[in-house]
Amino acid sequence: MVIQSPIVSPCCGIIEKILCHTSVFQPKDSLFLIRTTDGELRKVTVDYSGTITSYEVRPGDEVFTGMVLAYSEEDLTAAENE
Repeated sequence: MVIQSPIVSPCCGIIEKILCHTSVFQPKDSLFLIRTTDGELRKVTVDYSGTITSYEVRPGDEVFTGMVLAYSEEDLTAAENE
């Protein structure tokens, strides 16, 4: 079973880098690096495995808290097998 899930920004800032070089990711993988408005670097992670189906931002884009960075398909079969 697969569920579509948005990956959202936890803060305001600028997309410094997209860290997910393949579309497949595991729990706690760093997906994005955001430079916050106070200059701090924050990594964006999720706690599920899945596949990114579309990126909604690119490096240099300004983001705000709750903004969709990407859409993913959550792999629920991995969770069911644990």
